[in-house]
Amino acid sequence: MTSKLKVNLINDSGDNNIITSDGSGNVTLGTAFPAVGKIGQIISTSLTSTFQTSSTSLVNSGITATIAPSSTSSKVLMFLNCNAYKGTGDRGYYGFFRDSTNLGGTNFGQYQVQNVNNYQHAGGNFLDSPNTTSSITYKVYIRSGDGNVFYLNPSAQASNDGAQGSFTLMEVLA
Repeated sequence: MTSKLKVNLINDSGDNNIITSDGSGNVTLGTAFPAVGKIGQIISTSLTSTFQTSSTSLVNSGITATIAPSSTSSKVLMFLNCNAYKGTGDRGYYGFFRDSTNLGGTNFGQYQVQNVNNYQHAGGNFLDSPNTTSSITYKVYIRSGDGNVFYLNPSAQASNDGAQGSFTLMEVLA
């Protein structure tokens, strides 16, 4: 024998809505079940090009991704994962921007590549609190420490072998 309980609302003893159903199978959880720390959406961009600069000031690398948070309390967690190369001279630097705002707060970005004449991993992450539901574009800016070329996501071969990075945004619900 099968039993069914059909309801569209479950309340607690204080008459607070715990679970609400719209009758079509869509359920909304009340504040007793906050979504803190859950992922709302993921935006990921595959990097298949090499980005480079000789500028000694931070410049837009061309690595971008756009997201529209579902709530003003949401946070955006970003990840950069690629290779880097600095052939000669001083370091290469890179960091995250939200639209035109430098999230690292310095003219060096948040990260640096120090080993010259050596391919190496360039990655990083940053948790931002944009306080908006409007569309936001996050960007990776780069700079050379000395005017010699700095490469992000460089290809080790003419076949573009090695240029296989990613830039990912995740909305963290709060």
